[in-house]
Amino acid sequence: MAADLPAITEIQAERIRGGTPAPVTAPLDLRQVTAMREKLAARGFPCLVAVCEGTVTGFAFAQPFAEREAWAGTVEGVVASRKALIGSGVGAALLEALVAACEAKGFRQIIAVLQTDGPGPEAVAMHEAQGFIHAGVLRGIGLALGAPVDCVLMQRPLGAAARGRGAG
Repeated sequence: MAADLPAITEIQAERIRGGTPAPVTAPLDLRQVTAMREKLAARGFPCLVAVCEGTVTGFAFAQPFAEREAWAGTVEGVVASRKALIGSGVGAALLEALVAACEAKGFRQIIAVLQTDGPGPEAVAMHEAQGFIHAGVLRGIGLALGAPVDCVLMQRPLGAAARGRGAG
């Protein structure tokens, strides 16, 4: 995975420069992406990469949804592919693998925070196809290219919660 970090850095920068809301307002550099990945991996959060013919085409990772003890079983999933590959199935394959990895780690819920414009409709449809349901809309919560954007919250129960043995 360390060899993939420059490409992951490039993909996240492309997304942020393209107006996809993120927890940061400027792209992270390689050092920052490396530190984030190491921190997540050390805490047991899945970090995945899609590669096609030797080229990194996308990445996915889970991170804490909130740093609250009672929500420790809930993660936020992040999936990104190269802009030119949106709609190609790379993101869907990464999301499916991320859901499976989160279930294997024993997480109970996965949340997606998706912008409502730009690539938003495709991302929402991709998550719906993977069993995510709409959980709400946060109005003006994100910033994309300096302008406020709405974000859709989507949620999917995992493991026992998905099988009806606990809502989460």
